[in-house]
Amino acid sequence: MKKYLLAFSIVSLLSSAIMAQEGFFERFVFRPDTIYAVRHPYRYTIRPNVGTSFGQFTSNWDDTGVSHSYSLMSAPIFKAGCSVSYLGITAGIHRDVKRLFGETEETEYSVSGYTPIVGGEISYSSLHTHTMSSNADGETLWQLPLDGCHTRRFLANGYVVLNPRRFSLPAVFTQRYKQIRSAGSALLGASLTGFRMDVDVTQLPPQLIDENTPYDYARHIIYTAASLGAGYAYNWVLPDNWMLHASYLHTLSLYHYGEIAFTDGTIPFGHKLNQGGIVSLGSVWDIDRYFGGFTGTMQMQWMSLSPIYTFDFYVRTRLFFGFRF
Repeated sequence: MKKYLLAFSIVSLLSSAIMAQEGFFERFVFRPDTIYAVRHPYRYTIRPNVGTSFGQFTSNWDDTGVSHSYSLMSAPIFKAGCSVSYLGITAGIHRDVKRLFGETEETEYSVSGYTPIVGGEISYSSLHTHTMSSNADGETLWQLPLDGCHTRRFLANGYVVLNPRRFSLPAVFTQRYKQIRSAGSALLGASLTGFRMDVDVTQLPPQLIDENTPYDYARHIIYTAASLGAGYAYNWVLPDNWMLHASYLHTLSLYHYGEIAFTDGTIPFGHKLNQGGIVSLGSVWDIDRYFGGFTGTMQMQWMSLSPIYTFDFYVRTRLFFGFRF
């Protein structure tokens, strides 16, 4: 119960801060161009939604001319929940459907907030159900469920919209605004990414133990990256109150730490300037009191230090319908 009260308090404080910032900037810094985007006048919003999230971590080792690759795919988390908003203050709960019936230990928490000028999201996932595949020189050797593996991800992203008078991020992600005419904006952003994989080597598949590769008996993989980036976003307004959204933010890490630990030692990986990217897509139907739609975000991170190359991505989707009053 304490963690839910803490989460509710954090969301309430963030939402209050967003409201204050939103009103301040609209009054003293810029005036929204209401020909392009308008704020809805209603006080309350109820938003039931369902969604899914999953990730994959791939490591490649180029040793003596032979390329070895291992991909670890997490089982999808299927979530259902509802959020309730009063003006800009939002509280909600979303749970893994299987976890409600005691069928899984998967966990994911997230919080987000968007205003015309700034926005962002924070998420944390703890996953235990995975599938692993092995490849050599592009040929798949095997693919099977992996027991004894625990992966954790922490993702925090922030955005600054450079054309807030005409382009609206809230129209996509919170539906507090509505985009009236098509518009786009350059974006600046910052990202903090963390990943950790711990493996119980006593539960590894026989195929992995029998292979004579540097990845035998790998006990954990860790990486952290703090990045800055730039990109572009665009909202296409379509007939019949529909809107499409697409955005991409490319990042370069200013700080990184990565290591792979084996039974006989630890190997670091990652250059000083590693690359990443955040892709967001959305489709929203919005008419007066009612709205619905779909949003999806994929966050990617590339890290390399020969002979080790890694690629990690995490996808979150949401299907929603709501009404205002």
